[in-house]
Amino acid sequence: MEDPFNWDVDRMVQELCSPGRTWIPSQQVEACLREQGADGHTILTYPDESELCESLGIKTLKYKNAFKHYLKRLKQDIEVIELSDDDDNDNQVLTQK
Repeated sequence: MEDPFNWDVDRMVQELCSPGRTWIPSQQVEACLREQGADGHTILTYPDESELCESLGIKTLKYKNAFKHYLKRLKQDIEVIELSDDDDNDNQVLTQK
């Protein structure tokens, strides 16, 4: 899996605005992502998720909650990728001995 932290704006649009997402309207979210140049690094390190939702036009509590939950999952995926990379490095060190 590719690290969401490294996603460009187009990939963020693909992930956040694809059909079936629970935050609406996706066209407005897409326009805001593109206007703000919001890539994976920007979205995942933004210090205030409520402000981020407002900036992206996600205003309804239900949709804000769903969006914040999705961000939490992405951040957990990053942790898994980092742990996996650490394990790979450990295995490389072990095989080099």
